[in-house]
Amino acid sequence: MMISNDKLEILKNLIDNSNSIALATHIRPDGDALGSILSFTRALNSIDKKADIIKNSEIPEYLNFLYDKDLYKENDGVYDLFIVLDCSEIDRIGDAQKVFDKANKKVVIDHHVKGGIDGDLRLIYEKSSSTCQLVYEILNYLDVEFTESISSNLFTGICTDTGRFMYENVDKDTHIAAGDLLEKGAKSQEIFKNLYQSKSLNGLQMEIDILSRIKFLKDNKIAFVYISKEDTKKHGMDISDTEYIVNILRDIEGVEVGCVLKEYEDNEYKVSLRSKSYVDVSKIARENNGGGHIKASGYSIFEESCDKAVDKILETLGEIEC
Repeated sequence: MMISNDKLEILKNLIDNSNSIALATHIRPDGDALGSILSFTRALNSIDKKADIIKNSEIPEYLNFLYDKDLYKENDGVYDLFIVLDCSEIDRIGDAQKVFDKANKKVVIDHHVKGGIDGDLRLIYEKSSSTCQLVYEILNYLDVEFTESISSNLFTGICTDTGRFMYENVDKDTHIAAGDLLEKGAKSQEIFKNLYQSKSLNGLQMEIDILSRIKFLKDNKIAFVYISKEDTKKHGMDISDTEYIVNILRDIEGVEVGCVLKEYEDNEYKVSLRSKSYVDVSKIARENNGGGHIKASGYSIFEESCDKAVDKILETLGEIEC
């Protein structure tokens, strides 16, 4: 187990002594963020704790199959305990920070080490495959019943954050946790079908358009593409429907680094980086006020146009040694 019994006992006492608990994750949540927060909230409710999610973003379309998504809604107030999941940077919890600031006690549970949210307890373990794997440990310690919904949501988060169990953050304990979740009711085939076998025709056409403009750098060892708001608008899709594109770039034979630049609102462009073997993309992300893991990281840049954002990221990619 990753978390020591001493720290698990501290967390248990904080939960036991709280009449109201708020939970939040990062804006634009992914499978690990939603899997961990939905399962933890449902588990707390099952042991008669008032636990509310502080919604700060919409659920991406590709994750609308998750169980208990009705728990992900707007809440406000003063809570005895605030738990931040899959995020250790205060600005990344968005509007939920207003509720966080009013809470009496605070806990951070994450597997990204960059952030510095102050709290009464910080459970941050970089070697964990996912926040869902940490929540799995916690719920076992709390002796919570693993229902089909809790197990399936945790399995989803582990699956997405490990790239279908392919990344180096996977170890024996990851497989043990996943196997146990299957025994406890996780619907793996349903999850795989929703995540990887349900691409719409509009999504396929958008993918074709985007991939038609891949740029290759450094003797084809770096693959880059940008995705504009116009791309998603044209095909009636959401930017969250393009999360997998960066993996397609990385998986091209001979490519060591895949990079996608995605256009959001307010002149924000999100950079997603994936590496195949020896390039540490987390170093690039940290140097640009981002973070993540050695082979999967990201950050945001702010520019007044897509062309300028593309020029900026191409300059950064040109400095990578590969």
